[in-house]
Order: sequence, then C-alpha cells, then structure tokens
Amino acid sequence: MALASHWIKPSRTRRESLQACQRSLDFVLGWFARPLFTDGDYPPSMKQNLSHRLPSFTQAERDEVRGTADFFALSHGPSLSYQLIDDSLKFGQIEVLDLRMLLYWIRAEYDNPPIYIAESGW
Repeated sequence: MALASHWIKPSRTRRESLQACQRSLDFVLGWFARPLFTDGDYPPSMKQNLSHRLPSFTQAERDEVRGTADFFALSHGPSLSYQLIDDSLKFGQIEVLDLRMLLYWIRAEYDNPPIYIAESGW
C-alpha cells in the first residue's frame, strides 16, 4: 500500500500555523500511517476534530494493526507547494524541497521506517 501526501509549511512560525500544518498532514497521511507505524490508532488531531464520526479501534485492533507494515511506500505527486496563509490554503509550483521535508517529517513522526518512493512528480 502506497500512502500519498503533500508537504505543507506555515507562512509564519506561529503556534496555530504549525498546528494547522500538522493537522493537514495528519488528515492526509497520518490517518493511515499512524495506526501502522506508531500506536495503532488515529492521530490525536483527527480524534479531537472528528470525535464521534471517527470509528474507534479496540485495544485488540490497535495491537493487531500496529507494526504490520514492513516499509513506508510514499507517493508524492506533482511538486505542489502548499502554504498556510491567513488561515487559508494556497498552493503553487515554487518549492523544490517539499519531498525532502516530507521525508524528514515521516522519519521523525513514524520512528524512522524504511521509505520507498512509489511515485514522484520528479
């Protein structure tokens, strides 16, 4: 299974902007990756924002799902740079370090799994 994601960066380093970027990555990539690579459950930001609409894992299901992926297969499509500006999402094809930044983030967020690029805009 290849997981697809974008990279998003805040226009400012305000705490709210950083949290919004984290939420964006959680909702696009984390809802599949976190159960497989960390604790077997959805990201906290998803659980907080979706509350009762998000199905919950039982402890047995979390234990069964956690660690089932041997490697992280990443699909990173066309190089679009997403940037949070004034609480709205803007994009353009201007940033060339997006894939590298996304790889650093995956390494830190999911305990340094082996990563294979399944698809790339490059």
